[in-house]
Amino acid sequence: MKSKLFFSAAALLLLSAMPMVAGNISQGISSIKFDRRANGQAAWQKIYVVNVINPAIPYSVKAGGILKKIKQDFASDNVEILAVLPCNRAEAEKFAALHTEFDFPLSYDENLLDLRKLLQNSGDSFNPASIFNHAGKLLWSGDPVDLPLLLKIITGKKYSERYEIRLGVLYSELQTALRSGSAKLIEQAADKILQLRPEQLSAVNAKAYALEMSGNWSSLENFFRSRIKRFPQAPENYIMLIEAAYRNPTQSNIVPQLAAEFMQNLPDDAENINALAWSMLTNLPFDVQALKAAENAVALLQKSTIAAQSNVLATRALLAYRQCDLAAAGTLAQQALQAAKSDSEKKFLQELVQYFDYLKKSHPSGD
Repeated sequence: MKSKLFFSAAALLLLSAMPMVAGNISQGISSIKFDRRANGQAAWQKIYVVNVINPAIPYSVKAGGILKKIKQDFASDNVEILAVLPCNRAEAEKFAALHTEFDFPLSYDENLLDLRKLLQNSGDSFNPASIFNHAGKLLWSGDPVDLPLLLKIITGKKYSERYEIRLGVLYSELQTALRSGSAKLIEQAADKILQLRPEQLSAVNAKAYALEMSGNWSSLENFFRSRIKRFPQAPENYIMLIEAAYRNPTQSNIVPQLAAEFMQNLPDDAENINALAWSMLTNLPFDVQALKAAENAVALLQKSTIAAQSNVLATRALLAYRQCDLAAAGTLAQQALQAAKSDSEKKFLQELVQYFDYLKKSHPSGD
């Protein structure tokens, strides 16, 4: 396709992969029922989120996890979601069949012609995420990672059009800086946004990317440490620092302590605790402290509301394997496969089950 969608350079890894409900695929944006005559309070009785998901871009597909959480968190705020795929119907149906857990409507819009018309944009690029009010007025556009923050502002009746225009100009500057590839320009542009809105994750992502690209690990760690101190209940600060540490092997020793701090401050964030446990078991397989942190994570997960989910059972299977309990690993992997919902998840878990089965047959004594 000719259109180019620009995303933040550093991708958040806050959510486990969550695949999309097939069926009910509309064409274009026809499913959105704007009331162009609505004004005053009536114009705010519904809020619409439109987000482009490009199947060819992994980070774009990850936005589905954000949309799924938005649907849960803003269910009582009359927020409606539509994911737009820049392809034809057949390709959209294929994508939906591969991703069967996203529980929001899908639309196909080849070359994004309908969305361009709605946004009054005829250029080669535009932001992937947009928010409209019931009258069809564009309230905001930007990176999907910023959607939860903006919806909180809008539904909390703290929205200021003038302020968003000001921030929108700075966000455009950030996108230009990202395209330039200059770490200095990216950091400067991100800092301008963070001075006005320190919670804006697209700017956090961009600054972290600039610091990592320049090889300035101490500044990167200090940046996130200061954010953790300022926002101890914000999971993304822990997660992004941990992901950066994995990419810098000399710093990976900080991961177990960060994971422990995360679990202490956010003991109910089971999804991310599970993601942390899995990442430690796969990225630090021979680190004793990481193993202990993963064991503590699994202990919390077994008491959580998601204990029976396939991804949690898979994490427990991997932990059992690391603990040299091959029988338990095989049993838990089989349970995870039975609980899996998406085709992609089932395929992965089938391979995991086969792996453990092979080990049990080829090494029956556990040697």
